[in-house]
Amino acid sequence: MFQIAANVVCSINNPKLITVAERDKILLTFREEMQNYLNGLSKVEIVKKEQKIMNNRFEKCVF
Repeated sequence: MFQIAANVVCSINNPKLITVAERDKILLTFREEMQNYLNGLSKVEIVKKEQKIMNNRFEKCVF
């Protein structure tokens, strides 16, 4: 079993045009779709993607 933590930043350009319930539905749908995507990956695919992310972060570091 893997545990993944992620921070997602989103902004609503005009908050007066959306209700709290609509916002919550969008966020819940995003969470569910992300979970479905992750459930479809094998352990090997998850590890490879994590390695790629870490390599990209390392490449962007300036020493």
